[in-house]
Amino acid sequence: MAFDSNHINKQKTNYHLLLKQYKSFSREESINFLRTHSPKNQLQSIAYRDTEYLSHLSNKQLLEECRKLIRNKLNLTKKLKKVKRTTTDTHDHFGLYRPYRTGIWFIDRNKPHANKWTYFTVGLNNDNTKRNLQYNFNNIKGLIKSLFSNHNKVFVVRCDLYAGDERGNDLDWLNHVFSKLQKETVYLFNGYLGYYCCREYTPDRGIHFHCYYFLDANKIKNEIDFLKRIGPKWKRLTGGYVYCRNLDKSKLPDRGECLGRVEYWDVKRIEKLIFISKYLLKHLSNRDWLSENDSNRRLFSCSNYKNISSSGTKRKWLVDFSFIDRMRLSDTVSLFSSKLNTDDYKKPNPEYSAANAPEEEDDENVFSFDDWLLLP
Repeated sequence: MAFDSNHINKQKTNYHLLLKQYKSFSREESINFLRTHSPKNQLQSIAYRDTEYLSHLSNKQLLEECRKLIRNKLNLTKKLKKVKRTTTDTHDHFGLYRPYRTGIWFIDRNKPHANKWTYFTVGLNNDNTKRNLQYNFNNIKGLIKSLFSNHNKVFVVRCDLYAGDERGNDLDWLNHVFSKLQKETVYLFNGYLGYYCCREYTPDRGIHFHCYYFLDANKIKNEIDFLKRIGPKWKRLTGGYVYCRNLDKSKLPDRGECLGRVEYWDVKRIEKLIFISKYLLKHLSNRDWLSENDSNRRLFSCSNYKNISSSGTKRKWLVDFSFIDRMRLSDTVSLFSSKLNTDDYKKPNPEYSAANAPEEEDDENVFSFDDWLLLP
């Protein structure tokens, strides 16, 4: 049921006028009013059509019935306005599924309390788009779950790939070049584990890529070697540049706590990594910039992953990664802040032997952001 504000206000004004005029109704006017304005198929409405019943009512009683009916109508208009104002479906929106009233019209909602990554301006009214977003989000969760189930330490690298001006708006060519970068450089890098990436378009920068790369933190100390591989390669292929967020973490609200080395037992950081990865989905529903021939192109890609859950005795902590399955495409910042307890998902391993434990390595990054020469 959709609500029209103008119609409700008009009804409210009319009933206020009737509330002032009903006392001047004649007997016939009172009966006609009760018959026409009473809810149909209710006992009272049927009674007003029974002449024998009406014969037992005096003029004063008929006027009182009119007053009650007008009051009920006014109360109903107030309820309708309140329902229209407050009844929104906020299930699983994450700023992507905009809150909508009565399941029909999408509306904007101001969320000053939300995390900065949830200020998305897209509205979805397409079931296929919703399914695609959920499918992509499930791929993100599946890859993260698989990585930390099978690797004690994962090094997270966030990169933005920008092309040159010549062919910066050619999606087919950029996809070909990106695929070439992956096959000839990324996949061959010692320590590479997986990635996910989205394509995005802005008028000032054209088509560009937002990527998360996952490396084996037992094999690498920092992101520098990886960036020295992909940066020059991308520059030669496209004439563009690579911007690595890891080298500029101080400008992020959380200082980039989810970038760099992430341990398998740090469930809060893993959860936040998935949460901020939703940023990649923010413009996937905006496909207006695609040409007719490209309208069905995929704008999100993700590494294949295996549904393996290994928790060997070599690990100091036994971690249950099922909390990842409970995460939804919503703007809930953390499940552990309200619904879940960290201790329920991370417990000491009674079979753990300190003698077999790998030595901890320092994860400090001494590389200066100013030394990164691949930026324009």
